Amino acid sequence: MLIRDADTAMYHVKDTGRGAYRYFSSEMNTRMQERLQVETGLRQAVAERQFELMYQPKVNIASGEIVGLEALLRWRHPEWGLVPPGRFISVAEDTGLIVDIGRWVLAEVCRQLQEWRDRGLSLRPVAVNLSVRQFTPALVDEIADAMSEFGVVSGQIEVEITESLFMRNAEEVRTILKGLSRLGARVTIDDFGTGYSSLGYIRHFSVNALKIDRAFLSDFTASSQNVAIVRAVITMCRGLGIGVIAEGVETEEQLEILRKLHCDEYQGFLFSPPVSGGEIERHYLKAVPKLGAAGERQWQA
Repeated sequence: MLIRDADTAMYHVKDTGRGAYRYFSSEMNTRMQERLQVETGLRQAVAERQFELMYQPKVNIASGEIVGLEALLRWRHPEWGLVPPGRFISVAEDTGLIVDIGRWVLAEVCRQLQEWRDRGLSLRPVAVNLSVRQFTPALVDEIADAMSEFGVVSGQIEVEITESLFMRNAEEVRTILKGLSRLGARVTIDDFGTGYSSLGYIRHFSVNALKIDRAFLSDFTASSQNVAIVRAVITMCRGLGIGVIAEGVETEEQLEILRKLHCDEYQGFLFSPPVSGGEIERHYLKAVPKLGAAGERQWQA
């Protein structure tokens, strides 16, 4: 009982951000039972492929053009309905199920890109979020195989990684990032400023962009301290030749401040919430011209 209750307290710490401690209480048992229920359901979801992807556009602030998409995982349980990521991602990480889920996400993104290409639609690079557990030397071959299977060309896949990855073996991380670069995959550091922030890895590792966490857009007025922080990040990235993406943009005021700060891109509910691949196709992708048999320019619907 002692070991069981200590284990319960440990998982409670993990669920609330780690790096802390908790004393066991009877209320934790309820939460642990819920976690076990999610874990059991998640294993079934992996076997039955109960997942789906939503896509959120990334927009160039200066031009207003959609320059990319981020693929976001959703779990549609047959009884619970749509399960929010906050309820199952940490469980998937702890159990290692995130590796199988991550492979499915990568394959599904490549399949979707192939489908859009076959329909003659203009393509935008699609970003996938990578777990720490996925970030192994085998990752480069897995991405290369998925791209090859669905005919995805260089530059159509992006990867988003967290800062915690850089706390691992530096040489291994550098090798993996170089492999991703050879595939033409852009690398973005997600949720910058909320984890193990260090300017050292930006200098020594091949990254293309930083994504400013939505937390810095709260209280985002011209005189707020958060604006000063965002300005400093953008200035730093300018000097290093790294792009900057702001996520969680919900108001015109936030966008206008980011425009004045010369932020490169943004995504958020102001432009579009995450939507299905079908919605992306209907509203955001256009047919591209191709040459017909007689050489005239035709359009594919």
